[in-house]
Amino acid sequence: MAKSEFRRRRKEFIRMVGTGNIAVIASAPVSQRNRDIEYPYRQDSDFYYLTGFEESGALAVFVPSRRPAEYILFCREMDET
Repeated sequence: MAKSEFRRRRKEFIRMVGTGNIAVIASAPVSQRNRDIEYPYRQDSDFYYLTGFEESGALAVFVPSRRPAEYILFCREMDET
């Protein structure tokens, strides 16, 4: 999907949140099947709809009152191993 589509979705979401509010949306957690086996990761649908980001451990913060409105994505450092 094109980056412009995610940008359009965020712009509409920020409009709905409204000035004077902040929205914080977390990514889906990793689910463990057994002690050392994880289920295949699936991102939260709402989080993906707004960000297009598919990694766990992330937060999206939307601040409509900033001009221009601000969208901040916090994520874990990349593990190069």
